[in-house]
Amino acid sequence: AYSFGLSHFGTRGISKLKNTSERDPYENTSVSIRADYDLNFQNTIGLIGRFTDARYEYDDSNGLRDDPDLIGKAKQVSMSSYFESKINERWGQKLQLSYMGSYRRDADDKDTRYPSNYLRDWYKGENYQLDWQHSIKVTNFDTVIAGFDYQRESGSYYYYSESAFGPFEAIFPKVTSNAKGYYLQNLINLDDVFHFNLGVRLNEHSNAGFHQVYKVDANYLFKTGTKIKGGWGTAFKAPTLYQLYAIADPFFCGGGNSSLEPEKSSTYEIGIDQSIFDDKINFGITYFHTDITDLIDAVYHPSTFFTDSYANVGKARIFGYESVLAINPFKELKFDFGYTWQDTENRDTGDELLRRPKNKCFAKLRYAPVEKLQLGLKF
Repeated sequence: AYSFGLSHFGTRGISKLKNTSERDPYENTSVSIRADYDLNFQNTIGLIGRFTDARYEYDDSNGLRDDPDLIGKAKQVSMSSYFESKINERWGQKLQLSYMGSYRRDADDKDTRYPSNYLRDWYKGENYQLDWQHSIKVTNFDTVIAGFDYQRESGSYYYYSESAFGPFEAIFPKVTSNAKGYYLQNLINLDDVFHFNLGVRLNEHSNAGFHQVYKVDANYLFKTGTKIKGGWGTAFKAPTLYQLYAIADPFFCGGGNSSLEPEKSSTYEIGIDQSIFDDKINFGITYFHTDITDLIDAVYHPSTFFTDSYANVGKARIFGYESVLAINPFKELKFDFGYTWQDTENRDTGDELLRRPKNKCFAKLRYAPVEKLQLGLKF
């Protein structure tokens, strides 16, 4: 089996500034490929790839003036190859190798309007990952999943600018991190009525140290079409290379913070779903609550609002409700709508957490007039 995709998106753009005719266009071209080959009945190999090339214009980051010469370019490539093997009727394995690279650069030439303006920079990040997973069907209703993954991340950048504040150069040498993970999961499914999932993962990170995380969730489906569900889990998130090591800008940015601790969190949720009219209408609501320790958050300069640095918030809390509605009047047509309300708090200061909207919603419409054609609209 194989597939190939090519897409191009372009817009003339608008300016975020009022009373200006200078537009900021955006263009994006993406290519995707996939190929799968059955070596025999038990073994399959495959390759997945995607390449994206984007070009965009934008204005002065303070939002105070047009900048017709400021141009950004971004390229991203992701590749993944896998080998899947069915050892016997109850035991299967999958080995996957993945790579993702991201490259961005900006350029702002001098012009007659702003002769002191000049910018040249580039940013490069790479990620390599190995996944090896085994799935063992212990009984007809009990499956055990065990695996190992390894990830190596690297990043570097260069920045040079001239402005009214003077020249500034930053050379960020290549830094790396690596992480190993071992996981074990037990999945129980009793006649598609009762599901139970129990999992544990051991993480070893070169910067964040050793951490154990757990997860347990379950749901039960009544004959009335009512499903009750709930779960609890823990997690940890290591600080990014940029958050740790970014070079300080003497004018606006305080740079990285090498003393950052990893985020640690605990989440529980409980909800109910209901289907009616032979699954033609499904709706549900879920309550979620998350407590976070050492949340990594941006610290903004009070006068410029640039990211001054990064710091750990001692404790934070997020809770809210998520509701969904799916209407499928007939096979060819489906409508989905979702709404989330959440409340956030930095428990050290009592303030809301940054960049976390209180209200979020989405809507999707899908229409498939024939089997091989699907039309969609989403917002």
